[in-house]
Amino acid sequence: TLGGYRLDLRRRRLVWGESQVRLTRIETALLRELMLAQGRFVESTPLMTRAWGEDLPSDRRALYTHIAWLRRKLLTAFADRKVITNARGQGYRFDPSQADSSDATIAR
Repeated sequence: TLGGYRLDLRRRRLVWGESQVRLTRIETALLRELMLAQGRFVESTPLMTRAWGEDLPSDRRALYTHIAWLRRKLLTAFADRKVITNARGQGYRFDPSQADSSDATIAR
């Protein structure tokens, strides 16, 4: 859980309050890495390596595309709450506006 969001790895879904969203394998892996960083930025290359593993895409645009799809999915499911942010040269982070990074856990 991070800021009230709970990632269920087994069922591949993110839950916030009464709302939930189903995730693909890559979306789940991306969110897992971002949530484990507890509000810190994760650079693109390590994020891709951890999310894709040995199936690493040759082009960074794959990451940009998956992040865009994930953002759109989360915005729709969670009442327009922008929870994935990025900063040029720093990477991406999971940053819910009400987050308390001390309570980051992931259900297995």
